[in-house]
Amino acid sequence: MKKLLSILLLLLVLSLSACKEKTTTYEKAGMQITIGASYAEQEVFGYTAVYRNTDAAIFCLKETYSDLNVSSSYSIESYTNIVLRNNNLNVEAQYDGDTARFEFNKDVNGSDYHYYAYVTKSSDAFWLIQFGTLESSFEKLKPTFDEYINSITFVQA
Repeated sequence: MKKLLSILLLLLVLSLSACKEKTTTYEKAGMQITIGASYAEQEVFGYTAVYRNTDAAIFCLKETYSDLNVSSSYSIESYTNIVLRNNNLNVEAQYDGDTARFEFNKDVNGSDYHYYAYVTKSSDAFWLIQFGTLESSFEKLKPTFDEYINSITFVQA
């Protein structure tokens, strides 16, 4: 009986671990992000990097301090406010040190999308990283997006 319970427990643990999606780490312009292996990198004009799968897209934009004509001491609040203003977004950002997060909805070709934006700084730039998905899928995917955000690191060129 103990052996049977041990085997059942082992099968349960293996089946739960099999549910976790495999991941891939991408590096672009000094930023590394670890995301689900189902994502594929795409070239999209106007973005530093874009990753898509059937459920979501991740849009990454690097804006160097020199391109913005600001110093590295320019605040995350000031940069985020510029992003919000330039995109006509009337939402509140949440700040935590040198990072910010905000959310917004957008109609894209008749479908309602929800975007979860993360703003951070590297040694030479601001980064705007947006996770977009159908509005109906967002609550299910938000914990995964947070995992992806927590994986972000910057490497020196």
